[in-house]
Order: sequence, then C-alpha cells, then structure tokens
Amino acid sequence: MQLNKTIVPIIAPVSMLLMLAGTSVHAECAKATAPNLPDGNTASMEEMVAGQKAVKEFIAEGTAYQGCLDAEEAAAGEDEAPEAKAARLAHYNSVATEQEAVAAEFNAAIKAFKARQ
Repeated sequence: MQLNKTIVPIIAPVSMLLMLAGTSVHAECAKATAPNLPDGNTASMEEMVAGQKAVKEFIAEGTAYQGCLDAEEAAAGEDEAPEAKAARLAHYNSVATEQEAVAAEFNAAIKAFKARQ
C-alpha cells in the first residue's frame, strides 16, 4: 500500500502534536498556591480562624488537583510515555508534601497562639 504524498505531510505534524499532548502533565489541572499563614505569636483570634479556613481550602484544592492528575493518568492509558507518568507522580507527591508542610506550620502557629492565652 502506498501513502498519498499529500496526506503524509499532514499526518507527521498531527502525530507529533498528539504525542506531545500526551506528555503534558497537569495541562487542565490547576495547582493551588499555599496560603499565607498567621503568626501564632502575634495573630488575633480572627486571623487564626481565617488561617484555619485558608488551610482547609488549600487542602481541599490540593486534593482536587490530585484527583485531576488521577483522571489525566486514566485518560492517558498504558501508552503514555514513562517521562509523563513520572512527572505526574512528582506533581502528585509534591502536593502531598506541601499539604503536610502547611498543616505542620499552621499547627505550630496554633500552639504559639494557645501559649499566649
């Protein structure tokens, strides 16, 4: 079977675009930004409550981001490039690490706040 010479120049760029699209980690997923947390040594009760709300929102947004990455992995299938899988896993794990760090920082702020009471 011989390929039509007018189709080949179209197929190659389209194939390349499809391969690149498959490697774009979190293209549709939005990663949350860590909140600014109050200083428990100086914060008011209102600032601590606002900080708690910000932490809860950040954790929820991070969990949603991880769910989005899971959905992208499922959509990519088994033919996905190993580099793309590794990048997605790194993003997934970085969110968990950042969530833990924010929670630990806020817990330290709570301890400092309570120590002032």
